[in-house]
Amino acid sequence: MILRAIEVENWRCIDQAKLVNLPDGIIILHGPNRSGKSSLFKAVRSCLYDFDHDSGNREIQNAIPRGTKKTPRIVVEFETGGAHYRILKVFSKGKQGTALLERWANGRWVTEISDPKEASRRVRELLGSYSSEQGLNHLLWLEQGVTTPPKERELDETLEKRLESILGTLVTSEDIDFKKALDKRCSIWFTEKMAEKSTSPLAALRRDNEQQEASLLEAGKKLAQVEETTLRLEEIETEIPTYEKQVAESEEEVVNLKAEQKQSQERRQAHEKAIGKLEISKVAFNTCEKECIDFKKLQSQLVEAENQLIAYNASVESAKEKCESAKTSQLEAESKANEARDLEDTHSQQNAELQDRRKLVNATNRIAWLDKTIEKTSAVEHEITELKDRIVKTPAPSKDELDKLRALSTEILRLKTQLEADGLDIVLTSTNDQTVPISCDSGDTEEVSLSGGVPKSISIQQRAVLEIPQFGKIEAGRRVRDFNLDEAARRCSSLETQFRDTTTAWGEDPNAEEVLNRLSQRSLTRNHLEERLEESRVKLSDLSPEGVTDLVSERNKKKSEIGIVLKRRPYLKEWAPDEAEFSKFEEAYQQKVKELATTRKKAETFAAEARQTSQKQIEKYMSAKEAVTRAQATVENLRDQLKNMGDSVSIKEALEKAKERKIEAEKEVSDTTLTEAEITVDERLQAATSALENRQKRLVTAQRTFEGYRGELKATEGLHAEIAEAERALEEVTARLEEATLEAEAHKHLRQLFDHARDSQVVSKTDPIRERVLGWIRGLGIDDYRDVAFEQSYFPTGLVSVETGDNEVAIPFSEESFGTEEQLSLLVRLALGGILAKDEAEVAILDDILAHSDPIKHRGMLDILKSAAKGKPAYQEGQRQFGQLQLFILTCHPERFDYLTDAKQIDFVHDCRY
Repeated sequence: MILRAIEVENWRCIDQAKLVNLPDGIIILHGPNRSGKSSLFKAVRSCLYDFDHDSGNREIQNAIPRGTKKTPRIVVEFETGGAHYRILKVFSKGKQGTALLERWANGRWVTEISDPKEASRRVRELLGSYSSEQGLNHLLWLEQGVTTPPKERELDETLEKRLESILGTLVTSEDIDFKKALDKRCSIWFTEKMAEKSTSPLAALRRDNEQQEASLLEAGKKLAQVEETTLRLEEIETEIPTYEKQVAESEEEVVNLKAEQKQSQERRQAHEKAIGKLEISKVAFNTCEKECIDFKKLQSQLVEAENQLIAYNASVESAKEKCESAKTSQLEAESKANEARDLEDTHSQQNAELQDRRKLVNATNRIAWLDKTIEKTSAVEHEITELKDRIVKTPAPSKDELDKLRALSTEILRLKTQLEADGLDIVLTSTNDQTVPISCDSGDTEEVSLSGGVPKSISIQQRAVLEIPQFGKIEAGRRVRDFNLDEAARRCSSLETQFRDTTTAWGEDPNAEEVLNRLSQRSLTRNHLEERLEESRVKLSDLSPEGVTDLVSERNKKKSEIGIVLKRRPYLKEWAPDEAEFSKFEEAYQQKVKELATTRKKAETFAAEARQTSQKQIEKYMSAKEAVTRAQATVENLRDQLKNMGDSVSIKEALEKAKERKIEAEKEVSDTTLTEAEITVDERLQAATSALENRQKRLVTAQRTFEGYRGELKATEGLHAEIAEAERALEEVTARLEEATLEAEAHKHLRQLFDHARDSQVVSKTDPIRERVLGWIRGLGIDDYRDVAFEQSYFPTGLVSVETGDNEVAIPFSEESFGTEEQLSLLVRLALGGILAKDEAEVAILDDILAHSDPIKHRGMLDILKSAAKGKPAYQEGQRQFGQLQLFILTCHPERFDYLTDAKQIDFVHDCRY
């Protein structure tokens, strides 16, 4: 099949696109991303193969332009089998949906089939495929981003049959059907690589055989277990009488021990009572003993407290004497401190006179500075006044106004130049002297004097009217009025008026050539005066921001301050304020202040120390008195405690009586002490009871085990018959397994024989493909491989390295770099396409190919594309015949394919849209 024309409307991003007169060979369809190149060929796939006109498939729904309800319409012209056809499809479930097949005959299009469904079916029949992904399309119609060759398991069945028919490895199609039937039969037992399946009937029979063997083995185990159970039954039957005898002995021992326990019960009670009395007597003895010790301890503490009371009374007298002496010293120190403070206060009164002298000195110095500043400020104010007068007398435009005037002048000059360049000249030459009335550009009529034989030139913009005596009226002008010239003339006139009014307002002649320079000079002079004015103002601000008036006011204020001080101290009128003399007065005053302050601080320190000493003595005196009080209270408390405890004689008598009662209780406990047998009777009874319980349990367990064994033996009746049946079932399953294994191995052997025969033919019949692929690979400069490996479907699966032996596995294309894998994949597809197109040219659609090829490989691939399109052998190697391919290359970079000189370049955006 060859495509001759494509017309698409309302498909995805394509509103309207049309490709006509598509030639054989290579066609480069280029345009930017999202311009619709890939969508164009999706439309071709849908029209020729994939969908009927009324299909509701999601891909058709998605093809409708977004946000619209437009109906997709596609027309494809193609040649196949020596005939020229055209298929029209309008995709819609409504009335507008239709399909129509036409054929070119006798110079016009003739309707072949008008029924939409039948037209679609007939096109697929003509093209020999019912899907755009079947047959040769699966190999040559590449979608964007496809760079790897198809896997063998992905190959379409129709493509494999076409290769079989062309290469001729099998004689008839029945051979293919036989192989498929054989493959189907083998698939019952084996995988595609002839490994046994886990779901194979053989596996099921093996599992049955294993189950029967397991059943027979289980029956044997049961028989062995029955024999063992019989032995255990006999052993238990002999053990039960022994267990019964042991139980009887234990019961007799328990009865005897209970009687012995009852007999020792009275002695136990008497012994426990004696122990209670002994505990009571011990507590009473310990209490009397403690009272005796406490009485002696209180007597000792009373003696010690009375001695301490005598010592505290003596210390109180001593502390009282020291306290009175410290108080006398404190009064003397505080008196001296008060005298020092009085002397310091008297001297500080002289500070007021010193401050008045400081005021006189400061005011005199400030007045002298103000006089100088007033003189400087007056001079600056006078200068500012003169500059202001000069600025008022020097008017000038600002910089922005000058810039505007210059721009006006430039624009006027440009417009005049334009008018002069675009204007017309009329040259009048008269044979004699005369006057001719003329009106230019709708202006007033003027009289033009002409001298005989002397040319007279008149300039116009649009139109002129001349009245020539004895001839009539002549009108000359442009055929079509130039409104730009009228506009330029009006704008020029308006700008001239604006320029003239502005310069006149500044007192300058607008027609003078130097008018802008004069205004600029005036502006510079004014700017200079304004800068000087600003400098003077800054100087005035530094001297006195408020002017001379404030300075004079401050000078008068300082003179008033001097008068106030002299009025308060008249004797200072004769004193001339001098900074050096004042500094001496101030230094002497400050020296005296320091001396008096030092004396005062020493007196205050001594007084503070005396106060602290007196306070400490007072605290010691008070502490001694408190200690005497506490000691007196302690003595009285101890005397009261001894009085409450009684006398020493009664305490000793009570202690002796408690001691006697304790001895009596110990003798009673000794007389009632239990024997060893009486002490252990409870433990012996408990052990005997436990032994009885264990022997009873052992007897019951033996009896139950005996009954259990008897039940088990009864349940195993008929076990020998079960074993015989298991042996028979095992023999039957084993026979079936051997028969199925023989059948599976026979099919496997037949398949291996068939594959071996076919593999030898594949090697000999794939030479055309091998020759072409290897030739192209060498042309790309790839010399690492010596052969091409093929699957049974005749599709190349990899390359054989020059370094490997005959038995080495081929290297898959995927182990090469991404760019090389893309190139090898394309070579394989084109080589197979050329083989399959031997009888009729075929279409190949290559979307965005060779995006990862370096420049050298890219140029080599272009030569291969030309060779594939023309059906030539690979670089003149071999004499095989290959079919031609119509190559559609979709790309965003047409410059990459400029070296395809015979290719047709189509700009999809500018050449195909209408």
